Amino acid sequence: WKPVAIAIAIGTAALVPLVYLLVPERPASIGQVRYGADADDVPPVSPASQGNFLAHTLNTLRRAAGTRVFWY
Repeated sequence: WKPVAIAIAIGTAALVPLVYLLVPERPASIGQVRYGADADDVPPVSPASQGNFLAHTLNTLRRAAGTRVFWY
């Protein structure tokens, strides 16, 4: 089973850069509009990143882990 797992890992590792390069990030990257949008709609602008992404993620996880809903 190890050779098969290694072959799958190598194949996946080879595909990741191809997908990253070939799949567009946004519809506007290839001259298209968002699904369901009119041609004259202006796409929303995402807010600028604020603060440390990793710290924000871990803080959110810490707060969520303190709730009962997270565990059940």
